[in-house]
Order: sequence, then C-alpha cells, then structure tokens
Amino acid sequence: MINFLKKATVALGGIDTSPKNHKDNFVETLMNQIPGEKIAEIENGGVWVEFIELGDYEFMDVHLVGFEKYKTFEGAELVFKSGSIELGKLQSDTKEIESHHSNISNRYLTTVNIEITNLNLDYLFDRAAETVGFTCKNKTEIFHIIQ
Repeated sequence: MINFLKKATVALGGIDTSPKNHKDNFVETLMNQIPGEKIAEIENGGVWVEFIELGDYEFMDVHLVGFEKYKTFEGAELVFKSGSIELGKLQSDTKEIESHHSNISNRYLTTVNIEITNLNLDYLFDRAAETVGFTCKNKTEIFHIIQ
C-alpha cells in the first residue's frame, strides 16, 4: 500500500523519497577529508594511516576506502607483502568493525585501530612492501603501496 502511495505521489509531481534516491553527503565528506597519510591505493580508494600516542602506547588508525562492506566482531588484519613474501601482519585492536557506505560513489569507509607499541614497522616506513591486504571475515581487499 505504501509503495502505491509513493508511486502516485511521484506521478503527480511529488518527490521520490525512496532510500535509493537519498544522497549520503556525510560519508562522502568523510571520505574526502580523511586524516593521515595515504600509503596505498586502488582505483577510487586507498589506505590512510595516522599515528597517535596515548600515554605509553602507540596506535595506528587505519582508514580504508574500498568496495567491500565489512561488519564483524572478530577484528581484522593488515598483511604487508613484497611479491609473495609476507613482510608483516598487524592485528586490529578494534574488534567491532563496521563499514559506512556512500551511495554517491558506491564505496565503503572502514576504520580500524591497531596498537603498534614495540612493533618494528620498517617495512611500512621504508615502503618495502608492494601491497597491503585488508582481511576481515573471509574477505580480502588488496591495495598497492604508493612508492
């Protein structure tokens, strides 16, 4: 019944209020103003990292813009590779992960937090890795490191 009323309203010159027609400017604005340094990319997306120090602990906030939707309570991991050699694997400190969708660009924004206290991240700083894979709940998205 509601669909009939919506169609009738649109036919008479009203505004179509279907969720598919809503423009999500909030998520798109977040995607265009991601803090940190972009370290890897794919077409229309990438990986940004920001380092934060809280007391004696160091954290790395990782912001991913990609095409996969993630929702889990099991955390995720970043795997840095050079060819087929694994240089490092970082487990997320954040266990609850949920992507935010932008229907303007049809991309997802995912943010995770990784504790990096006392970890050797030379492969990240020296750009020795060629790719970084983000794995979450049996889905993997591969990004290419910016040299």
